[in-house]
Amino acid sequence: MTQPLLFDNPPAHARARRHDPQSSKDAAAAVELSGVANSQRALVLKALREGGPGTSREIARRCLLDRYQVARRCPELARDGLIVAGPVRPCTAGGMRGVEWRIV
Repeated sequence: MTQPLLFDNPPAHARARRHDPQSSKDAAAAVELSGVANSQRALVLKALREGGPGTSREIARRCLLDRYQVARRCPELARDGLIVAGPVRPCTAGGMRGVEWRIV
């Protein structure tokens, strides 16, 4: 039995992966329709403009978002041509290696 779609025409940024469960696709659409994702993208861009390149954890500390929120928004911004993924390097905020994101 398949679950009904909550949103028949999710916005362009509702980018759940093709094989994600329907609940993930619905959640992605809801975050877009609420404006939350757009606000998060704006915060990430501002943090990169003002603080320079950074890993998702470094960016999260600058804009007071959760690292996972930033990690979801960065690939979206990259697909839109606004930022690019740079080298993988040690993160100053967490010690693990991570992709450095930067403004185009």
